[in-house]
Amino acid sequence: MPGFLTTPVDILTGVPLPLMPVEGLPPVPQDKQINRERVADWHHPFHPRSQFLHAGAGMTALRNSRVQWAYYEHHHDEFPGYHSIYRGPDLPETEYEQFRTVVFATAGYIPRKGLAFTESGERQVELTEEQRAWLWKSGQIKIDKPIPVRDFLIDYTMSRNFVDTTGSIVDELVNSTNSTHKEQLCNRLLRIAAYEAAAELNTSYSHAKRAELLPQNAARCAGQFVMKVMATDTARKYAQRALIERVTPAA
Repeated sequence: MPGFLTTPVDILTGVPLPLMPVEGLPPVPQDKQINRERVADWHHPFHPRSQFLHAGAGMTALRNSRVQWAYYEHHHDEFPGYHSIYRGPDLPETEYEQFRTVVFATAGYIPRKGLAFTESGERQVELTEEQRAWLWKSGQIKIDKPIPVRDFLIDYTMSRNFVDTTGSIVDELVNSTNSTHKEQLCNRLLRIAAYEAAAELNTSYSHAKRAELLPQNAARCAGQFVMKVMATDTARKYAQRALIERVTPAA
């Protein structure tokens, strides 16, 4: 039976509060290891699933941007299990809000408070630095499916007015026959696009970095994080194709 309370979210980012880490949780399954015992399983903070059926790219990315490894009883069981209490968070409605929340969730942002469950019900508890570090180190909080997240971040970035499509650098890109030079121009424009798309997030991102709510190895700013998402070979090829389509004049 679905819960009756709205899952609390972090006001700064829209990321739902995590379940408090607990001792004795079985190790996170590796690769294709089958979770037969079901002592623990993966909790999707962005739910219910029905809200994401036939959803757009932003909502699909949101659903796949985070899961948390949790005790099965804390996750599913009758009161005080999570789903017996919470029906899910208020989901970001605009594309920008979805972009913001996906960026923070996939960058590893963990809010200041978590949800604890006792026989008397649930309560919000301040996470310690050690608990937050453990959630990062153990892999108990991670991206669920990276590809829909990557594709949404790239598509959102490419949809912004980040460059004058009549400018010289675009003209040079469209008309260049040198593949190496073309790739260098693509990478330059991708960087401009990433930083422009994420510009409004930089203040919140910097605040989260200073407050140590992001991992130590997190990108120094939101634009750099988006650029890192596009940096792998497969992602870069997808982003380059999207970029060329974006700036090439219609026939």
